Amino acid sequence: AFAANPRNSFIATRLAKVYSNRDPKEAARILKEALDANDRDQRLHYAYAKLVMNSGDPDLQVVLHHLQRAFTFGDSNYDAHLLYGRQLFIDGNRDGWWKVFEHLRNAKIHAESRHKLLYPLAQESSGVIAQLEVAYCWLVRDGPGDRIYAHKNAFHETHFADLRKGARVRFKIAFNMKGPSALYVVDE
Repeated sequence: AFAANPRNSFIATRLAKVYSNRDPKEAARILKEALDANDRDQRLHYAYAKLVMNSGDPDLQVVLHHLQRAFTFGDSNYDAHLLYGRQLFIDGNRDGWWKVFEHLRNAKIHAESRHKLLYPLAQESSGVIAQLEVAYCWLVRDGPGDRIYAHKNAFHETHFADLRKGARVRFKIAFNMKGPSALYVVDE
């Protein structure tokens, strides 16, 4: 069916999914061929970006390119929006990721999905507590100086009530529909 109609994104993505675990190169070939035949299909760009992301050594510029073409503001492919914002965050494009997550914050989605943390970054970050509230705080990450939200449930070895502004912490970063959030926060 794919050989007869490589423009059909449903067939291409299903066939690539079958190959993705046992032969990722064949899955990539199928998606590239489908993209050559139908470069405007957002599902194909999304599937290819996810395939490249899950490869052992992803080319982040290729991922960014295809994620950018995997959605349009106003559609409901929120996972593509989120992954694009995540990739812009990784690249240090603050204005870009801020715009994406600002749009996602206003999306009409279920509250549970809005707050679920997804796609954690592999590396650990460190920083200081910049603002402390009753149930959450804001961390300022060393280096880029990004403000990262941290809910009190993100603190594991430290009691949230014992925290003080200016304290140094280490944490992982994951993403929800509101932007980057800290998890596994510990005292440094």
